Amino acid sequence: MKLFVLAALILLAGCTSPGNFGIYDAKTGEILFDEEDVVYYNWTSHTITLSETGIQKLPRTRTLDMDGWHQREFMVRLGDEELYRGRFWNPISSASPDGVTIDLLRAQQEEVLVLQYSDGRGKDPRAVNSLRRHFQSNRKIEE
Repeated sequence: MKLFVLAALILLAGCTSPGNFGIYDAKTGEILFDEEDVVYYNWTSHTITLSETGIQKLPRTRTLDMDGWHQREFMVRLGDEELYRGRFWNPISSASPDGVTIDLLRAQQEEVLVLQYSDGRGKDPRAVNSLRRHFQSNRKIEE
């Protein structure tokens, strides 16, 4: 019986995507949001609906600095693979960022992380098939 349970666990482990999803601080490597913070990922809008634990990780103040999160560089990873980088952004800022950003005010108000891409000159870095398959296999995707 123990051998059967062990074999079943090995098979189940093989059915899931390799590695876990995470949004990390690009400078320190600290994980900011992980798999447990994601209720689901909307692939069309690249919006992450946060769980209660994810909501608690958001900055609490609404100053320009947003508790040090404004302009903080992040990286999206799946397991050990870095998929792309971006910045947390406060829309109160007069500067207009290029690349992938997460709007901090919207995150606070709607309790979601919207991975926006504003640089139309190149390929959208968010369209990573391994990320899509990961959330599909974990039944956390909305298309």
